[in-house]
Amino acid sequence: MNGRIVAGRFRRRGRGWLAVLLGLGLTTGVACGRAVILFGTGDPEAHTLPPEGDLSGSGWQFQGRWGKFLGTVVGPRHFITAKHVPPVVEAGFRYRGEEYAIRAYYDYGEADLRIWELCRELPAPYAPLYRSDDETGKRLVVFGRGTTRGPAIWLPTDQGSEFRGWRHGYSDFRCRWGENVVTAIIGHEELHGPEADPGSDVQYLVVDFDRGGGFNEAHLSSGDSGGAVFIRDQGRWALAGINQSIDGPFNTLPFGNGFHACLFDARGFYLEQNLSRDWVLIADEPDPLPSAFYAIRISPLAEWIDRVTAGDLEPDLAAPFVISAPEVKGPYRWEFEQQIETPGQTVSLALAGDRRFYYLLGCGAYRIDQIATQEGNLILNYRLEP
Repeated sequence: MNGRIVAGRFRRRGRGWLAVLLGLGLTTGVACGRAVILFGTGDPEAHTLPPEGDLSGSGWQFQGRWGKFLGTVVGPRHFITAKHVPPVVEAGFRYRGEEYAIRAYYDYGEADLRIWELCRELPAPYAPLYRSDDETGKRLVVFGRGTTRGPAIWLPTDQGSEFRGWRHGYSDFRCRWGENVVTAIIGHEELHGPEADPGSDVQYLVVDFDRGGGFNEAHLSSGDSGGAVFIRDQGRWALAGINQSIDGPFNTLPFGNGFHACLFDARGFYLEQNLSRDWVLIADEPDPLPSAFYAIRISPLAEWIDRVTAGDLEPDLAAPFVISAPEVKGPYRWEFEQQIETPGQTVSLALAGDRRFYYLLGCGAYRIDQIATQEGNLILNYRLEP
């Protein structure tokens, strides 16, 4: 999954930056599914086991694998992740050594957030939700499967060069954890720019990558989407955010290819605007300007999450889900525009331009009885077999 998906422009400290989603490869040749980057070490074995001591119980136990990404268990049959994380078409949600088939999903408007419902119950307990409005300045623990730490980055200067951070490294598909502190809280338009939905009430935790943050100071990279941020609240660790995007890409020149990086000081680098190779200089200031990651803030959405897990809301889409492939043996992919009519047991989707085999996923065994076309759409009639 190469290429970049742009979340949009945002304003911070009076400067225009660019936030890119964490779910897909950010540059050509960079694959998905890597892990939290640490300031104190580039050891790929670091922080690959559950945190201990005063960080014990800080959220590792609620992390499950959703393909190459993570999801956090928030209810008896529910886990939450970023919406832009690709759906897993054949394997289910893997949690504590078992796989769970998906039944439905719930979206919060146009927000980059999705709750998946499973066909059977998950073992208790489930992640408590952070419900206070005091996240700024709070210590956090973050989980992800993004890149390892790559080579050091040096900024050319008149005096030689200055060490400023690290590039994203390689994929090892291991879950890692790190620590940081919430720098600020911003709104949807502030992150995504004036073209963002003005009616969105989604907010984001801003988390800077500070040089003085300590050994466990963490940044994120491609593949960390859907991972969780936990903050201690009233004596227990609670889910406070879902990883969504990072600053970047950067460059040392106003032309050519850039790079994605964890920078503890971005002054003097160029920032790409709108993926157009239009590089804008990040001007000098007295204090360092660290790059940051952004997590969707959970506390304003806690009531919605409660209603979903309690069964009080109708899903945006429920099984059976359609996957398709050009060959019987696959690989199969998700049909994103499918429309399911459960009472009539029909599924409608755009007609493919090539040969295609279809398969139905859900909580039971389905049989496709009839396939027809209508006004450029493919209509599948199915039934649930006993």
